[in-house]
Amino acid sequence: MANATQRSRILNVLPDEEFFSRESDVQKLFNAGLDVARSLQPSCFLTGSRKSGKTEILKRVYNRLFWEQDTVIPFFHSLPKSLNSAEAFCREYFFRSILQFVGFLKKDPLLVMAEDFHFNRIIQLAYESKHSWLVEAVDNFQAYSHSKDLQVTAELAVHFPATASMKSGFRGFVILDDFHHIASLPSQDEMSLLAGNFLSALQSRQAPHLFSGSFKTVLKCLFKTAELPGNVDVFSLRPLQSTEAQVLFEGLCQRFDVPFEPDLSLYMVLQMDKNPFYLRTMVQAARRELLDFRTLRKFVELYTHELTEGNLHLYFDSLIHSTSLNPLEKIKALELLHLCTRRSPDFSAFRYFKNRENLEGYDFEKILSALDQITLIDYGLGVVTSVQDTVLKDWIEWNFAHKISGISMQQASYGITSKLLKRFNRSIQLRRYTDKMEQIRQVLLKMNCQTVPLAFFDYILFSAEQAIKEPKKPAASPQQAELTLPEIISATSVGTTSLGEADFSDQILVGKGFAAGSYSDDAETIWLVGYCPAPDVLGLEEVQRFYQKCQIVVQRDNLKSVKLWLLADNRFNQAALSFAQTHQVHTSNSTQFDRLCHVIMKRAPLPEEELQLEDLITYDMTIPLASDAELVAVRALEQIAENFEFDDKSKGQIRMALIEACINAKEAASSHAERIHLKFQTAPDRLITHLYFEPLPTKDALGHKEAAKGWSLKMLQTLMDDVRLSHTHHGLELAMTKYLRNVKREAV
Repeated sequence: MANATQRSRILNVLPDEEFFSRESDVQKLFNAGLDVARSLQPSCFLTGSRKSGKTEILKRVYNRLFWEQDTVIPFFHSLPKSLNSAEAFCREYFFRSILQFVGFLKKDPLLVMAEDFHFNRIIQLAYESKHSWLVEAVDNFQAYSHSKDLQVTAELAVHFPATASMKSGFRGFVILDDFHHIASLPSQDEMSLLAGNFLSALQSRQAPHLFSGSFKTVLKCLFKTAELPGNVDVFSLRPLQSTEAQVLFEGLCQRFDVPFEPDLSLYMVLQMDKNPFYLRTMVQAARRELLDFRTLRKFVELYTHELTEGNLHLYFDSLIHSTSLNPLEKIKALELLHLCTRRSPDFSAFRYFKNRENLEGYDFEKILSALDQITLIDYGLGVVTSVQDTVLKDWIEWNFAHKISGISMQQASYGITSKLLKRFNRSIQLRRYTDKMEQIRQVLLKMNCQTVPLAFFDYILFSAEQAIKEPKKPAASPQQAELTLPEIISATSVGTTSLGEADFSDQILVGKGFAAGSYSDDAETIWLVGYCPAPDVLGLEEVQRFYQKCQIVVQRDNLKSVKLWLLADNRFNQAALSFAQTHQVHTSNSTQFDRLCHVIMKRAPLPEEELQLEDLITYDMTIPLASDAELVAVRALEQIAENFEFDDKSKGQIRMALIEACINAKEAASSHAERIHLKFQTAPDRLITHLYFEPLPTKDALGHKEAAKGWSLKMLQTLMDDVRLSHTHHGLELAMTKYLRNVKREAV
């Protein structure tokens, strides 16, 4: 078997390190190729959006069929954008098929990749193959080619895989990429001739075809109908999911040594429409320009450059110039595209363009067909759908502003940068809001007649209690006022746009359930919950707006027995609280909500959360940044651990974890630091180790996620029951806990 390097040589397949999130699609089509051996697989069509990775998938399918099996002969042809003549196409198609046939039998990738098709070399390979039928086929093709009999040469070329299958005893699987380029033949008669032969070849079970291309163009030029024949399967290449595209983007950044901020990568991926081509283009541009994606502004500035004068601009510009539109028609095409970025053009827009075509001298139908053919618009049944591709929309709007409206290049570029930064800011706010609403929804669904402190739902009461004494635990004491929660059966989000323009925070969570554990009409209750992400103090206007939204929902859905609950991040002002009291609106800030979560969600406690200070015995020590200094700390910890009934395995894990942590700390501590501080705390059921050290100077400081990468946290987590790395006023702090009995692990 060939190694990965040899495999990548065939068809210039991307290295495995650069291919992400499409393995299942490759496997599906590879299995289809294997099914050909049992005559189970008919011809199939791979469809997907523009630049979604179809070509790379087909190359990988061919690679695997070439190297990983011996019963089905794979053929691969990628049609060029422009075909000069059917005769030249048939000659290349025929000779390339022969080279791939012989190359597969010999497992020789050099034959597959050959670009020159010398007749003497072809005939020599035919003789060496010891297949007499192959020699005869070459002679016949050459004879008909010399006599300019295109009809026979086209049949011999297109049907060669099926012929090879019948003569050799192997089955064939023909992969055709960009098949729609067959429509670029200048002669309509030649295109019809080739299309007819391919349509016939698709019927073969000996050598079925897997082809891809522009769906509409294939239908028009090959099938002359609006649907594929019943004997052709369709494999739809779905768009990447957000997480898959994020894995691709981050993997490419790591592959090309482009630093990035993991917390921001998802927003960048969504801006690039989760498109593999756009993502790769941006990462390669960052590498070329020695830039990074550590901040949104850096990403936006590079994106603007690529869109206005870089590779993204060249790509879209080349699509427009690949059409036969004249300069005036290209301007009108840009006007139509700009209209499509805002909405789907209605009939009035069509009439406007149509009425002016004679006056201005352009062919509107030609413009529509050209844009449809290069897949910049979707034009069918007389309707043009709006442009959904985010990157394409930005390119259209920039071009329109600069070339049609006459705005300067600098001004147009600033417009893109400004718009994107605002878009990112809104996206980040939306993500935070959505995450918070989902957290609230989960809390609602966990409500099941629990009794909790009323202070969790009353900001005035909570503030008064805080002013007297900060409670150590979220659980209620006998003196506290209490509230019995309902049992919530369902929690859904509803919009309330009746108050005006829709806003991302214009949502209400509707929790429906029963009070007091009684399933009756009288016990049915509804909780309407809102969240207002005010940065500082929540005022009267926000509370009134929430109340109005709730009234809309109550009246619209005819709700009875309703409770209102509004959450904020920080404080409520006095006017807001007065209104809330008057209208019976529960009020909670983030601290109240977090404490409710600890009760409702039964979250795992922090290492010291359920311990009283008097339960902890603390030992402090400091070690220098000297070689083997960690052994001194290990000796001290071993002595402390003697008072516990840890088994030998646990003692060994504690020892190894401390050694590893100290070594990591010495490597990460700044050069001017002289010591590492350690604190060992013991309680009846656990041993807690704290390690403090000064981090690198600010200019070299690692982000929290980058710092964690160098800390062998996964290893430490296998040794200890709880491991946390955090920033404190000491610097970086590592806290590791070993429980005397790890209940969770025993349960597993």
